[in-house]
Amino acid sequence: MSSTSPPPLYTLITNTRTASNLAVKILNPTAQPSVHPAKLLGGYYFFPALMKANSIDVRGKPVSLWTASEHTQMASIYQSCFDSFVAYHADATAAGKHAFAKEHANFFFGPTSIAEIVSPGVEEEGKWMMKFQDGREGTRSSLNETVMPDEFLNVISPVFLIRHPALSFPSFERQMRGMPYEIVKSVQVERRIAMTYKFTRSLFAYFTARFEKHPAADGVKWPLVIDADDLIQHEELVVEVGELMGMGREKMRFTWEKATQEYLDGLPTPMLSMLGTLHASTGIQTDKLSKGIDIDVEAKKWKVEFGEEAGKEIEELVRVAMPDYEFLKGRRMLPKAQMNGQEKKDPYSGYYGDNTTCFSQEVIDDMEQRS
Repeated sequence: MSSTSPPPLYTLITNTRTASNLAVKILNPTAQPSVHPAKLLGGYYFFPALMKANSIDVRGKPVSLWTASEHTQMASIYQSCFDSFVAYHADATAAGKHAFAKEHANFFFGPTSIAEIVSPGVEEEGKWMMKFQDGREGTRSSLNETVMPDEFLNVISPVFLIRHPALSFPSFERQMRGMPYEIVKSVQVERRIAMTYKFTRSLFAYFTARFEKHPAADGVKWPLVIDADDLIQHEELVVEVGELMGMGREKMRFTWEKATQEYLDGLPTPMLSMLGTLHASTGIQTDKLSKGIDIDVEAKKWKVEFGEEAGKEIEELVRVAMPDYEFLKGRRMLPKAQMNGQEKKDPYSGYYGDNTTCFSQEVIDDMEQRS
C-alpha cells in the first residue's frame, strides 16, 4: 500500500437472508486482533436510515412527494450514517488495524433509488450524494448510483455474498411477517426493495470497472463473489476469503455453543427473527442448499404459505432476479474441489487469474459461445 492510498475497508456486501450472519459468525471479526471492531452485527452503518424511513412512513415513497420536514429528516440521517461509516474506517486506520463491515447492498442506495424499485417511473428527484464532514463534495462517476462519493466508495474492497433467490426471498418474507408494525410498515414495500439483485449488480459493475482501471495494491482481484452454498459446504473457501481480508484462521470458528433458551427468549423480535436459527445451532447447517431446487415446485408452496397474491409476487420477483443471480454466480470464487480438477495457480481467488481454468464453468461456457 502506497503512503498516499488509504488502507482498504473490507466490506461484505449481501442481500437479505443470504447467510451473512453465518459468514460473520465464522469469520469472528470481533475476536480477530488485526480487525478494528465495527458496530453491532459487524456493520449496518446505513440501517438507521431504513428505520427512520419506516418511522416517518416514507419507505419506498417517491422523494418528490415528501414534505419538507421528511426531506430534512432523511437527508440528516443519511448524512449521519455516512459520517459514521467514514469515521469507522478512519478509526481503524488510526489504530493500525483492518476495517471490516457488513452491509446489505440496498442500504448503500438513497431514497430515490429505493423509490424507483418500488414504483418505477414515478420518482422525479435526482440521486442523493453525501458530503464529507469538512463540507467537501465528492464526485460521482457514471456507474456510482450509491449515496457515497467515489472518493470513499473507492476505499472499499468488496466481497459479495449471494444466495439462490428461491431460498433467500421466501425466507425474507417469513422474517418480515414476524416483525412488529413499528419496524416494518409494509411487507409489500420491503419485499420489492429486498427481493432483487439489481442493487448488487450495480455495485458489482462499479467495483469491477474501478479495479480494472486501478488494481488493488494488495494484488487481490477485487471484487470477490461467494455463493451461500459454497460458504456452507467448503470451509477452506471461507478461510481463504477471511485471510484475504487480514483475518487469521486460528480465530475463525466452525462450531459454537448453542444459545440458552433464556437468552433466545430475551432477544428483541427483530433480532430473534434475524439470528434465532443461528443462535440455536451449534455449527454450520447443511440442510438448506439450492441444489435441485425447482422454482415451479417452490412457487406452489409459497402460494399456500403466504397466500395466492403474495406467493405469486414472490414467484415473479424470484424469476426476475434469476438472470442477475446467475450472472453473479458465474463470477464467484470456487473452492478447490470445483476447480475443474486442477489446483489454483493464483492464491488470491477462485475464478480470477490468467489461467482460464480458474473461471467458473458458467464463464467458460460463455467464452466458448463468444469465440
